[in-house]
Amino acid sequence: EIEHSTKVRSFVRDEWIRAQMSAKASEYTQVKNLNVFVGTWNVNGKKPSEPLRDWLCPDLKRRKSKSTLLDDLSIPDVYVLGFQEIVDLNRPSNVMSDSSSKERSDMWVERIHATLNKLSLEHSRTPDHKFVFLVERHLVGIMLCVFVKQKHAKYIPPNKVQTASVATGVMGIVGNKG
Repeated sequence: EIEHSTKVRSFVRDEWIRAQMSAKASEYTQVKNLNVFVGTWNVNGKKPSEPLRDWLCPDLKRRKSKSTLLDDLSIPDVYVLGFQEIVDLNRPSNVMSDSSSKERSDMWVERIHATLNKLSLEHSRTPDHKFVFLVERHLVGIMLCVFVKQKHAKYIPPNKVQTASVATGVMGIVGNKG
């Protein structure tokens, strides 16, 4: 009964704290709508060579005149991008080592970052048009990266962004996809 009583008190305390925080949420919370682009691409072991503009900003492709300025909602505020097969998975050295995935991930991150900043500069009306690279996580052959507009990045402390992965390959040594 003592253990049960402790759990009940803990639950009641947590609910009271939640209720107090909810009652004062307007004092520390701002609600903003964000446009988030989530995309995935199997690049089949290729380096970034194709133009990324049409994929990263499909609104450009739909417009007849590429010189037309897009409104702020047309260029997403956040990009969450996943890639598969960023290295050739048929090569045993790529499966045994994560270094080739890291090198290839860096190439893609640089290319994406440059493309996003160029798109935003060409088609944005706001001075804080640049994108900030927030986080990248890769495992052998796959990568996830996140970019956010500079005007929103100030609300995301870099030391608060966390990622995690679990090595599930043979004995945690052989590369795996998750």
